[in-house]
Amino acid sequence: MAYAFLSIVLSLSIALADEFAPNTFVFDRKELLALKWRIAKGETLGDELHSYRCLIKSADEAMKAGPFSVMTKPTTPPSGDKHDYESLATYYWPCNNATLTPGPKCNLTTGLPWVGVDGHKNPYGDKFDKVPMDAMILNVQYLSTAYFYSGNKSYAKRAALLIRTWFLDALTFMHPNLNFSAIRPGINNRSSSGVVALHNAWIIVESVGFLNGSQAWTVDDQSRLMTWFGKMLHWLRTNPFGQEANDKPNNHGTWSDVLRSSFALYSDHLDVADEVAKRAIEKRIMAQIDQQGQMPFEDLRVNSASYTLMNTRAFFNLARLASFSGVNLFDYKTEDHRGIRLVFEFVIPFALGQQAWPFKEINEDFSWGSAMELFRRAANAYQDPAYEYMIKELPPYKIKEEEYLGSSPDIDPEFLTNMLYPRQFYSD
Repeated sequence: MAYAFLSIVLSLSIALADEFAPNTFVFDRKELLALKWRIAKGETLGDELHSYRCLIKSADEAMKAGPFSVMTKPTTPPSGDKHDYESLATYYWPCNNATLTPGPKCNLTTGLPWVGVDGHKNPYGDKFDKVPMDAMILNVQYLSTAYFYSGNKSYAKRAALLIRTWFLDALTFMHPNLNFSAIRPGINNRSSSGVVALHNAWIIVESVGFLNGSQAWTVDDQSRLMTWFGKMLHWLRTNPFGQEANDKPNNHGTWSDVLRSSFALYSDHLDVADEVAKRAIEKRIMAQIDQQGQMPFEDLRVNSASYTLMNTRAFFNLARLASFSGVNLFDYKTEDHRGIRLVFEFVIPFALGQQAWPFKEINEDFSWGSAMELFRRAANAYQDPAYEYMIKELPPYKIKEEEYLGSSPDIDPEFLTNMLYPRQFYSD
């Protein structure tokens, strides 16, 4: 066993010699490289080695996944082109559903028009493009991250295949638009809320950064994907639904800025990234955060705790991205002390069970343990070890079933946080 582990360490060390630094934006390049060296030299701290092994298990399962494509959906969008992304509005249901009271305009035969029921996800959307897109993103993240840390070229090769299939290959690619996202049957063929369905796409930008220097990801691949994200950025900025999403004073607006900034940095539209960063103070911090650190538009949701954490993550991402434009959103405070840190500190007593959450949260699977990532990121961003030590006081967090990827149930739900946001503070 010791010999096998030594062999792994030696092979990793050799691989590191000709590796490039990860070209990431949200994930801290310096901290990622430091953890990579600790793993290579067998000098991991705390639970880093266990998290690394969980990552490798997940990547091994991801090797069997996909490829995924918009072309596999059983429907054809209103455009007549299956290359167009298509999804249903998450919280809309047929008006004749047995759990609803039909309104006067409800057609009891067709169930049209669909009606909104906040917080209650309909099952019909699973047949469209959001589920395979999310699966593609998750698998690419496991594979690219595992490649970066292990040097295993098969992970890079598979990650590149999944990316090409979804974004680039002539027979399977997705058009860079969301023209038919969040369809509300009987109402419209699209809505601005569809933009948030893409909110995890920044992970692809980061994942490609992990492939930096890999022979599996060619210069041509990079150039073509940069073009794709440049076109997607153009759609977000010029399409009326993309503009409407960006104008919203809630998580939709914040995630819209995250996407604009991430895509702009990746596709070399630095002027756009600068614009997003400079406007974030007025358009996000001042418009969304009150003097207590609450985000009133998230508090109104029936899953308000879930959306509070979701928007806080968006703010953390936006702050990281803005740093590449020389804008420090992490430390910014208005004259009345509103800022991103205040948002996080508002969450702390509820996450630690010191106070009961005062707003609605109907998601039975919700756990404040899912805030672990935010506590780690806050500890690192603000160089405050107290946030790190609070993590052990969080309630247990069960990993989502779709994130097992068939792996054994000993997968630690915190492993990806430990790999992507390496721990900087230890109490022992």
